[in-house]
Amino acid sequence: MKSILKICLLSGLILSMGSCKFAARLGSKAAEKATEAATSGGSEQKLTDAEYLQKAEDALREMPKFKGKSIMIFQEAFFYNDGRIKTCIQDPNNPDNIDQYEYTDGSWGEPQPVQISGDGEMKDNLIPLDNFKFVTVAKIANTWMEKAKSVPDYDETKNPLTMVGIKLNTISGKPYIAVSTIETMRAKYDIEFNLDGSLASFKKQ
Repeated sequence: MKSILKICLLSGLILSMGSCKFAARLGSKAAEKATEAATSGGSEQKLTDAEYLQKAEDALREMPKFKGKSIMIFQEAFFYNDGRIKTCIQDPNNPDNIDQYEYTDGSWGEPQPVQISGDGEMKDNLIPLDNFKFVTVAKIANTWMEKAKSVPDYDETKNPLTMVGIKLNTISGKPYIAVSTIETMRAKYDIEFNLDGSLASFKKQ
């Protein structure tokens, strides 16, 4: 499988995966906005709000471009505790095109074009939305918080859950759930999830 390298500032970082076979870059203005949004703080907690997450997915599926069609996520999607959702999606009407979408303040913004280059296979870098429902994020977040609170000396103010992501491993071709480790002053705990939101493992480092 040919992997894709994508530079798309979804989480405020330059993301590179696998060898440089395919690259994607947001326009400079869109990248600046993405960085600013990704680094902004917030005290809300929308990651556990299943109703909010379902509303966001429903709104995406009802967009004229996607209505009645399969939605294909390009490599990753990030869900933030302040309610923002950021992802890149394949244009179903022009499969060679990828656009970034952001959900904020209860609505999806206009698509931002992402520059693509390289010789990777597009099909190897897509995650069907049908394989990962937005409400799964709430299940993951609730379990993460439950496990965190079971750890001695855990302080939510110092180590809150601020993001849940789904990312594609471009080497294996398999998607996985991305969450932060659970940390206290004395220990760190690795926590992993299956795509259906069930707990895969939880162990002290």
